[in-house]
Amino acid sequence: MMQTSSPREAGATLAQLRTHPVAGEATTDALEYLNELFGRRAGEGVRMAQRALRLAVPDEQIATLCVTYTERLLQAARGD
Repeated sequence: MMQTSSPREAGATLAQLRTHPVAGEATTDALEYLNELFGRRAGEGVRMAQRALRLAVPDEQIATLCVTYTERLLQAARGD
């Protein structure tokens, strides 16, 4: 997702889904999990990505990408 979509566009879609009567609660939960996994350099999602890409991309670059993308997506999802 981080390689193929804009965080602004993905966040805007998630912002719409947060207001949906059926998808709203699940979307809010998903955003919280996304932040837990990828919102900080030591997040479990960041570590998983680092392990998966260890031969192709330096750890620091993966951490920066994950955290930055997540911050921007969450900002867009909140409407900031």
